[in-house]
Amino acid sequence: MYQEKGYSHRVAVIGYLIDEERILLLKRRKPPQIWAPPGGHLLTDEDPRKGLIREFWEETGLKIEVLAPVEVWFGKLGGRAVLSIDFLVKKTGGQLRLSAEHEAARWFARGELNKHFPPAPGPSAQFSVQDFEKAFRVHALLYGK
Repeated sequence: MYQEKGYSHRVAVIGYLIDEERILLLKRRKPPQIWAPPGGHLLTDEDPRKGLIREFWEETGLKIEVLAPVEVWFGKLGGRAVLSIDFLVKKTGGQLRLSAEHEAARWFARGELNKHFPPAPGPSAQFSVQDFEKAFRVHALLYGK
């Protein structure tokens, strides 16, 4: 239906979970095999916040509350146009476990992100230190840290 009407892209959601000065990232099993925050594409007519809660649960086994938007971006992933809404989230329950989509989970300390990620967004699907810093700034605004 969407393609019949000329809609050109999918909508995705990403959740930044910050604990103290650490951020949870997952290593994707399939290309692009990158470290990224939990998230994914919305289902047809799915509310973005509810979709992120669903995606987070499916990928991590964690229950979350969606707190605030961090960023909205538009670009190409896998040859398709994607609009992504990135949110700061808070854990409300559950135990960390990985879905089959991911091979590893890791809490990255804020100070070590520059060793593993480029400073600014580039042409690839790779996340950057700049992306994570936006999430830390929103976290500081909400929690005064």
